[in-house]
Amino acid sequence: MKTVKVGMVGDENSCLPFSSLGITTFNIEEDSLKSLENKLIEDGYKLLMVTEDIYEKHEDDAELFRKKGISVLVIPSSKERKKLAYSRIKKIVEKAVGTDILERKE
Repeated sequence: MKTVKVGMVGDENSCLPFSSLGITTFNIEEDSLKSLENKLIEDGYKLLMVTEDIYEKHEDDAELFRKKGISVLVIPSSKERKKLAYSRIKKIVEKAVGTDILERKE
């Protein structure tokens, strides 16, 4: 069975739980995601999890990874929750299913 390399980009507190699971973490709060491009491609990463705050600052770089075959998953940050991750997942699910099944109906 082939293993897939997974990376996590975010602040130290957001990365800590993932590093304990054996996921390689990168703290690039001030640098751009582009600074990781060569390492991720050369080392064969297929999934990159990025916190909302980092994604928001470096969205263009994240899209570049997608074009190079690395899936980018936006996840909530430990700093603040902007619901960016939820809205992206909601959009993906809606596209796949054809309707919004995540909307709360009261």
